[in-house]
Amino acid sequence: MSVTLLAFDANDLRVSMSDAMRYMGVSGDAPDVKTIAENLLPELCYAAKPKVCFRELEMVFDGDRLNVGGIRTNSEALMKNLEGCASAYVFAATLGVGTDRLISRYSKLETSKAVILGALGSAMIESLCDEVCAVLEREQQSIGNFIKPRFSPGYGGFELTAQREIADILETEKRIGLYFTDSLMMIPEKSVTAVVGIYKK
Repeated sequence: MSVTLLAFDANDLRVSMSDAMRYMGVSGDAPDVKTIAENLLPELCYAAKPKVCFRELEMVFDGDRLNVGGIRTNSEALMKNLEGCASAYVFAATLGVGTDRLISRYSKLETSKAVILGALGSAMIESLCDEVCAVLEREQQSIGNFIKPRFSPGYGGFELTAQREIADILETEKRIGLYFTDSLMMIPEKSVTAVVGIYKK
């Protein structure tokens, strides 16, 4: 199947302030930090340009290995997650380079606000991934199928190198401006790749 592109308005994403506080390692309400975060959020929404691309791939279990459209892994956790599936989506999501530039600018001016913006960016990319999965779920439910929870490289034994394989399949650098350094660092930083299984209930 071909690659599908999606674009979102950052203002429409439901950024969880409690998640942002957790990413900062702040316990309790911490009203002062929360107020600063709430004041910075509109600036982040202005800088962010959320984009997504995804594609459905066939998958097969080959002995103790899983092959998702050429992405091979022996992650037991991922194989368990995708049990009963015959195909899966791979997707990549990013907030865009504007978010990185905003955080970098604050890191030279007010480090504490850069940390808060980083946490807000992490909460925003999670919200974006939730929206993507909602889109994929609606697409599959329209034909009587269901989806599994998303699973990202770097977790449960799913090799981090799979990030680059997903990016290559989706041509993310060309389509949404997402690429990787030699050390597999994502550029832009606030980005995610994932696999989402498709199954018939």
